[in-house]
Amino acid sequence: QTRTATQLPRRTGATSRRSDPRHESMDASHVAELLAQSYAVVQLDTYARAVVAAAFPVVRACLASATEAEPAAGGLITRRFAERAQLRLEPVRSPPATLGEGEAAIYACQVALTAVGLQALDAIRASGQVSALQVGAYSQRDAIFDAFTYSPGGPPAPSPAHFDAGLVTVIVDDTSALQVLTADEWVGVRLREGEAVVLLGRALSGLMLGESTCVTPGGAEAAAVVARAGAAGRATACKHRVVCPARPRLSLTVELVATEAGARAASEVLRASQNTTTG
Repeated sequence: QTRTATQLPRRTGATSRRSDPRHESMDASHVAELLAQSYAVVQLDTYARAVVAAAFPVVRACLASATEAEPAAGGLITRRFAERAQLRLEPVRSPPATLGEGEAAIYACQVALTAVGLQALDAIRASGQVSALQVGAYSQRDAIFDAFTYSPGGPPAPSPAHFDAGLVTVIVDDTSALQVLTADEWVGVRLREGEAVVLLGRALSGLMLGESTCVTPGGAEAAAVVARAGAAGRATACKHRVVCPARPRLSLTVELVATEAGARAASEVLRASQNTTTG
């Protein structure tokens, strides 16, 4: 079965807020719900709305004209698959000195969506549930920008059910097709203009268990990490998929991922904490 997130009660006060995953911002007062549901829909600020709106036509044009794996200016790479096309902006510490108008729009979008993800991580850190996140993977991270186009008439699920490998993922789109799994039910996430959805990743589940070496597990191992987190009453990664859209869909995403250096730092802190506790 599936339902749509917009069918949930609208927030009118403290009681309905727990039922509606939409918030005007992501802060400590909302983190309990994010951790409980593994996703939340948030309002973008005025600046983020503007840069996201500017990026959509630029990305759409890039994907329409680019060929397979064609290097683009500013570190942009495009890929084509049978079921979708992808544009990726590899993690960089600073953009190139010279950017065209289009590339600048994409970099600005990456910065804006990254800020949303960092806000979510700040709220999670403030909750006190992820101490390793503060000193290891949290302080050494990368932001991966991806854009995907999907067309009607494709496979039923052009992006099958999966967990993202990182800490959190922020997504905006122009057509509803994203679904999240909650309580054994697929829920359609229908974003309005100016909204983004934040998904928790499997690296976060591992860190909350103290398993900082499980930053990027895959397959059955990834599912096992998420299952252990759920059994321990900790936040679980958001299982999600993209179904075949009713009309052409473009999504812009930023995934915050923990680096290997961050994982090693988190492991050292965990070991030190365990030694102090038992010593």
